[in-house]
Amino acid sequence: MWHNLGLELHREGDAASATAALVEALAAAELEGDQLLLARVWNTSGLIARDADDLGEAEDRHARAIDLTRGLTGGEAVETHLRARLDHAVVRKDRGFLHEARAALDEVHLACTDRDLHDLRGHALIALGLVHELLHRPGRARAAYEEASDAFRTSGAEHLSAVPLHNLGLLHLAADELDEARGRLAEALALNQELGLIEAAAVDLGALAVVERAAGSDQEARRLYKEALPVLLEARDAREAAKCAGELAELERDMGDVETAIACLEPAVDLAAAVGEVRSHHELARLRGDLLAGANRLDAAEAEYEDALRLSDELRAGLDDEADALAYFDDDHDDLHERLIRLAVLRGDARTALERIERARAPELRRRLGRRPQDGPAPPQAPLTLDQALQLPALRNGAALVELYLGPTALYLGVARAGEEPRLELVEMDRAALRGAVDAALTALDADQDRAELPQGGPLATLAVVLRRVLRSDEKVWLVPHDCLHRLPLGLLGRPDLDALTITTLPSRTALQVTTVPPAGAPPVLVCPASRAAPVLLAAAHRRSVTSRWPGCDVLSPATRATVVGRLTAIPPQLLYVAAHGRSDPERPFAGGVLLDDGLLRVRDVLPLGLRGTVVCLVACSSGPGVARPGDELLGMSRALLAAGARAAVVALWSVPELATWLLFDTFLRGDLDAGGLHRAQSALRRCSVDEATDRVIAVRDGWPASSPETHAVMLEEAAMRLGAGDRDGAALLYDRVADEAEGPLAERARRGRRAAGLAGHGIDRQAPFAHPWFWAGFVMVGDGALRSLDG
Repeated sequence: MWHNLGLELHREGDAASATAALVEALAAAELEGDQLLLARVWNTSGLIARDADDLGEAEDRHARAIDLTRGLTGGEAVETHLRARLDHAVVRKDRGFLHEARAALDEVHLACTDRDLHDLRGHALIALGLVHELLHRPGRARAAYEEASDAFRTSGAEHLSAVPLHNLGLLHLAADELDEARGRLAEALALNQELGLIEAAAVDLGALAVVERAAGSDQEARRLYKEALPVLLEARDAREAAKCAGELAELERDMGDVETAIACLEPAVDLAAAVGEVRSHHELARLRGDLLAGANRLDAAEAEYEDALRLSDELRAGLDDEADALAYFDDDHDDLHERLIRLAVLRGDARTALERIERARAPELRRRLGRRPQDGPAPPQAPLTLDQALQLPALRNGAALVELYLGPTALYLGVARAGEEPRLELVEMDRAALRGAVDAALTALDADQDRAELPQGGPLATLAVVLRRVLRSDEKVWLVPHDCLHRLPLGLLGRPDLDALTITTLPSRTALQVTTVPPAGAPPVLVCPASRAAPVLLAAAHRRSVTSRWPGCDVLSPATRATVVGRLTAIPPQLLYVAAHGRSDPERPFAGGVLLDDGLLRVRDVLPLGLRGTVVCLVACSSGPGVARPGDELLGMSRALLAAGARAAVVALWSVPELATWLLFDTFLRGDLDAGGLHRAQSALRRCSVDEATDRVIAVRDGWPASSPETHAVMLEEAAMRLGAGDRDGAALLYDRVADEAEGPLAERARRGRRAAGLAGHGIDRQAPFAHPWFWAGFVMVGDGALRSLDG
């Protein structure tokens, strides 16, 4: 009795009363030891959890019902078991496990066919059709819905055919088969009206309105929408009412009646707010803002966008799974920040636009850090306002703060200098085209290295022209990129006038707060893994460069995660120099890291470290790339270092040859460890000749045993440089020596190099073999680019 009552209350939408009834049913079933009733109760409670969007709990409850009925015999037990498996597969579908759900539904379908359970077979086929739609298999989905309709007719429950008929109509609509769509939806409508299912009939009317609109019959579409909407509102079906109202509003707008479009959204907004349907409320607020902006009612539009943004943040906070978050908050679906920025631009208010840009960057990192254990760092402070930033010493004396924000169709470029009014440039630019250009440039760089051609024309050329127009010669620039531009150093644009600028990169304006942190005072720490699994060939050269300037530095070699974390947690060093390989993970930005002797020191391991005031040099492949989430700040190693308290970090955006890396850092360590010092080191590398590089290499390896692994590693790098410059004989001599003296990977690399020496080099300039941006442009300074010299 209690179970039947709970099931009926669930069908009526009274989740609280249904749950209370099921609690009583559960107690009674346990008291009586009725295993079959227990399974039914658990399965029904799973349906309630699914309706509440608690998919994890729903899955567990359906699984429990499956376990309780596994092995039971008898018609009722088998049917209950198959129904639980069906409901479990539907939840797996909802959670995105489509292939697993398809396989499970196929099994249920076959089992129901064998046992003539046609009603249940029809429900399984509907779910299977939905899975095929999500897998972009419309033909199979159509076949499943057709069979589902036949199954319901065979079982004598023809009234249940309305659902597959409705879905068939939508598939025909998607294929632009309007007559077929109209016919199927009309059949579904007639069935639902005959049964008195007014709400389902209203959904059919809304779908028919879409068909009529696609056919160009706007007046008929309007009539159908207006017939359906009051029914959905009366039924308090917030999701369907929001969908219907939104489509009607867009139709009214397209027919020229914006005010009516705005008005028809109001009851759906009120319903969504009243029943707590946040997602529908969010979508309606965004659409209402668009309509108001189109009517030039900018203040009202701003209020709607702010409300939508609040709801968006509320939704995002509840999406713990990264895939769920990215699927919902994709660029095309939700770019509320860009809408607010554009409103400020339309008003000619550059200052507010820049504040909006900064606000768009911060939420994700704060959300993630706020969920970390208590031993993690404190969440970042509130966003730094433009006035606060311009009062910092770092932005005095002619420095420029440049903030970029990339919207779907425009690039916003703001420039602020102390004592001047901020300036904002709006550049019409297709986001997809710019992303494609950045991807193409980096792909060419990865494939062709120093033979890669620099970008010519297109959106990157436009970006270079705009930057040159707003920046002054030789000024210090604090650059806050956005989206794909985080991966693009300006040196890759091939503009000498931009190359002359001293640039510090920031993940956000708020990160300027690191410039107020006093430098750390403890001796430098050199992390130099000894593992042969992924060796840094010139690790010994890096070690010499660091210890020659700081003889008293702490050297961690071998370097394990425990020793590194323990040393850095104790007292923050003034310099942390890591000579190791790095890995980045675009799908999981907090899972990348630096490879130590016992595995990766991951981004998430770095966050709790007390690096207050430390300057970090990551001499590692791809140590810098992070991931820009829609509307959010860059995530990854460089951002984690700043969040952990580091004052600045020098990182690499792509893999660079070890010889070029060592030459650059060897020069960098001899001067000031600031953005100017990095810029001078990059310029010196670009001018470094083959002879100069050879002299520096020889000076290093002369102090080592002639046949040591360190000597052989340096010789291999020297040979590669000579081969690239066309000196095949010189390269061959070095490769031959290493091949004869070394063992293991070094010897194998030497033999491969010797074979390559039989081919012509590609003719790089002997006077400037490292002039190509591949060698130097990938190194960027993140954080405080205005550091003073560290103590030697």
